[in-house]
Amino acid sequence: FCGRKPEGVTRGVKKKDIERYEPEIAALEAQFHCSMAELVQVHRDSQRLTLDWIEEFLKAHPDEFIYRPHPLEQDIPRLAEMESAYPNFHVISKYSVKQWAIAADRNYLWISTSLAEIAAMGRACHILRPLPIPPDLEVENMHELPKITTLEGFLAAASADTDGECLTLASMEPFY
Repeated sequence: FCGRKPEGVTRGVKKKDIERYEPEIAALEAQFHCSMAELVQVHRDSQRLTLDWIEEFLKAHPDEFIYRPHPLEQDIPRLAEMESAYPNFHVISKYSVKQWAIAADRNYLWISTSLAEIAAMGRACHILRPLPIPPDLEVENMHELPKITTLEGFLAAASADTDGECLTLASMEPFY
């Protein structure tokens, strides 16, 4: 793991999951000089906390909430459970990030190169960080952007009249 283990991170990456992708994992570990198994767990824990935040929002708001999963987010039981429990929560993997960013009233990201697409369209977004990401693994152009780090911050942003920060194309030039 790169840096210290963030609070709230649990152990539990299955050995069979690691063994299945050993060559790819070894290449990533060599590239980033850290344990990908630990990083995967940070991703899982962050997703769990983010879904907790969304669920709290859904309990209090009738607004439609579309969750567009990353292509690697497949067969996640929690998403199906939330779709069943909340008629205003929808998991839709169809269509591109660009199409959803245009259609959405608000855009929320965790760690994603989708930030570049959203910035190119001039759309604003909120960056969610329920757990910190080690600085050397952070998307470089996200370092200085404000992040929502608490449930209270997420609920306030989701209920506010503002749409969050927007990168300009000029601010992204050094990265692309």
